[in-house]
Amino acid sequence: MKRTYMLITLAASMSFAAKIGVLTDACPNERSKITISLDAEDKNNITEYYGDDKTPIGIGGTKSVAFTYCVYDYDELPRVPYDYVVLRLDDKCPEGALAFARFHDTEDKNNENSPKGDFQVSPSVIDDDAKLEYCFVPAEKNAKYPYPFQKEFGVFANPSSSSNVMHNWVKIDDEDTKNKNDWDWHGITDNSIKKRIKKIVEDGKDVVYHTIKWTGDEKVLPPMSSLWRTTIGVIKVDNKASCQREFTITLDVENHNNNTKVTAGSSDHPGIDLEGHVDFDYCVIDASNKSLYAQYDYVVLRTSQFCPLGSKSFARYHDTENSKNKNAPKGSSAVWPSVIDDNARLEYCLVSKRPDGKAYPFSASYGVFANNPGVNNIIYTEFRVDDEDDVSCTKEELWQEPVPKFDEEGNYIGDDLQDYYRCVEKRNNNHWYFRNRSLRYVENIM
Repeated sequence: MKRTYMLITLAASMSFAAKIGVLTDACPNERSKITISLDAEDKNNITEYYGDDKTPIGIGGTKSVAFTYCVYDYDELPRVPYDYVVLRLDDKCPEGALAFARFHDTEDKNNENSPKGDFQVSPSVIDDDAKLEYCFVPAEKNAKYPYPFQKEFGVFANPSSSSNVMHNWVKIDDEDTKNKNDWDWHGITDNSIKKRIKKIVEDGKDVVYHTIKWTGDEKVLPPMSSLWRTTIGVIKVDNKASCQREFTITLDVENHNNNTKVTAGSSDHPGIDLEGHVDFDYCVIDASNKSLYAQYDYVVLRTSQFCPLGSKSFARYHDTENSKNKNAPKGSSAVWPSVIDDNARLEYCLVSKRPDGKAYPFSASYGVFANNPGVNNIIYTEFRVDDEDDVSCTKEELWQEPVPKFDEEGNYIGDDLQDYYRCVEKRNNNHWYFRNRSLRYVENIM
């Protein structure tokens, strides 16, 4: 008997989730918080706050103006009776929103612009000046909701009239000398749309941002949990895999006496290439409101603000090859919240085993990291990634600092994780071998 499994083909017209940032004073998950600081003019600084209470959500400071965001995934942003703007953190805006960018010519002398946080703010570019990328969400006259997010979040908006909202705005004093503030309209040609955007993010050599916050009944607002999408990255085993998006993470292994190799199980490991360096081919899939439990613990890549329901988040830092490092993709928002530069911090979700879990949590087209579960119809591969030799470290230093167990938000970091995704042992003058354990399901034909 041949056991078959259904693969759902995604329609060509289906929209996929895109990451955005909403203003906040306190993000539910600290690892999903971004703070962008713009260094204002030093001489005769006229940065000032105006409005109903002069305390916009998520914005503060005068010498340096800090914008604090919480990151969410949206297929489509909720419409309200007025235009609003959010930070863009993906290659595209969610369905129905329009991308644009505002360029700030910030303080020239001893510039202190900064993207704070554990990950990149791409596609925005922040150096001695700042190009900030946004999504414009047009108004909808008969909108279902009076405000697009929960009460603790703020948005850039300047409604002509709207009840139960408080309107504030901040004027940022950009560089006075030869000011080069500008726009990038990303293909927007309609001057009426540009005019509406400039009502929220004003034109000129000193940029004014208009913001609002909700003061009414929270019951009428859209629940965040029903709108943002939880996605995960699984190893793409074959071309039958249906992916929202795909990317490859490359870890540049030790050049000298490279010991990267398969150490146990099958030498067949599609989706993972160990030749020269280590390539992981990831397929991003929707994990919202789905049961992902298996009869054993396993690990997937975290690609959303939160891990799926019932799973725990953790991160693993790779000290990769120092000389002419070839990690990829460096500085890309595609792998957020993981960060890849000359080293790599990879963010994961641990899905704990349950007695009523499945024999395998996904279709045969997807692979996951796990210890050998000892169940039928599983191809198991264990391999070693040879990270940088020339380093002095301890196990605790290689795990993300600090090293808690479970916290109130469900974040998990700790030595217990060594049983299935671990730093194996210390050898050869502080050389650490890092062992990944990958398995995949194959169809049983009897």
